[in-house]
Amino acid sequence: MPKIHIYVSWNLHDDLRDCKNFQSSYGKELIERLHRTLLEQVRPTYGPELHNPYISKLIANRFKSLKSLNIKLPRFCAFAGPNNAGKSNIIDIFRFIFDRTGKGLSWAMSCRGGMEEVFWKGKEKDTLDITLEIEASDDNKKQWKWIYEIEILSGKAPDIKKELLTLHSDQEERIALEATETVLKIYNSQSDKGFNPISPIVIEWLHTLGMNEFNLGFHFARYVQNWGIYQFAPQAMKQEAPAIVEPILQGLGDNLVGRLYTMRGNFPKVFSKIEDILRRYFSVNELLLIPTSDGKVVMKWSESPYQTPISYVNMPDGALKFIALLCLIYDPSPPPLMIFEEIENFLHPGLIDLVMDEMRETSQRCQILLTTHSPVVLNCLKPEDVFLVEKGRERGETHSWRIEDIEDLRKLAQDPELRLGDLHQGGHLRRAF
Repeated sequence: MPKIHIYVSWNLHDDLRDCKNFQSSYGKELIERLHRTLLEQVRPTYGPELHNPYISKLIANRFKSLKSLNIKLPRFCAFAGPNNAGKSNIIDIFRFIFDRTGKGLSWAMSCRGGMEEVFWKGKEKDTLDITLEIEASDDNKKQWKWIYEIEILSGKAPDIKKELLTLHSDQEERIALEATETVLKIYNSQSDKGFNPISPIVIEWLHTLGMNEFNLGFHFARYVQNWGIYQFAPQAMKQEAPAIVEPILQGLGDNLVGRLYTMRGNFPKVFSKIEDILRRYFSVNELLLIPTSDGKVVMKWSESPYQTPISYVNMPDGALKFIALLCLIYDPSPPPLMIFEEIENFLHPGLIDLVMDEMRETSQRCQILLTTHSPVVLNCLKPEDVFLVEKGRERGETHSWRIEDIEDLRKLAQDPELRLGDLHQGGHLRRAF
């Protein structure tokens, strides 16, 4: 059995050792007791509060079609390339880390179809590893860097070979979480007690708890769980919403009505700004959020020259996505990382110019990553904003490179008479693998 060292004190060692079934009511009661005891006995040691964090480097080896990826990320960028090049696989790295820190490794694997669908399908597939470097500053404007590394063994069930979370500054390095195949260390409190937990369920639970509850990784885990990864589905937006506070917009946008209702109450100036933009582009007089007798809210808008408002069920798909984007762009506290797949879907080219300009401005307050096929989107970007993505023909591995980092492409893209979208559509930015 693996031996785990956790820097906490508790009195449940014997009960945990003797329990045979952690799915039973008694086993679940033990987990609850363990959780309560930890929270009662451990003094939180969260580390510094970090502001305006962004992922500065992404490394992934043998994750889906990404046999070897190592890129430096800015605060605002787009991944462009043909279908099946691997753009969505790059984005899925962030979803995978989101799922792992939130619901655990087993969940992250199973919701993707199992390990065979997550690991590189070529010959070299014994392990999968991902590294994120996140830069931020604290209250005193001191610069810090989180480095998160996870290496997973292939097999019948997901098994962590190594997981390490460290916090770095110029003067110090702190370890928040350190795990191998046999040892898990959560750095945080006064004592060190080793024991043999007798169930992978306990091990998995401790991994996830260690990322989220009360150790030096708290701020990292909270940062990850606040990411917004969006692939808007306008049909999902066409529904009533409970008249409750919606603090964030969900990934499909299915709580758009509730989020607008919250913004109107909490941020009336932002809501008025969204209405002003809708008047300019859609001849909308007013965006109406109407409470119903059964405690819900319906959305309508009044439009010239009609005498009665238009219900949400008849609003254009593009308008709904546009409204959802405006909610995020003008949110006073946007998610620290926002990711949009195929940002151009449902949008008229005339709206894309505004969206891209406003997103660039918003990226000063958060990090924004996009995927796109659209020449119109690319024409709004600079060479330093764009990563091109292609898949090798012989081995099927995904490659990605930043236009700014390739001299011949950078010179081509800097020609004032040429635009990135036109160059990309004409095939002039492709490389052979």
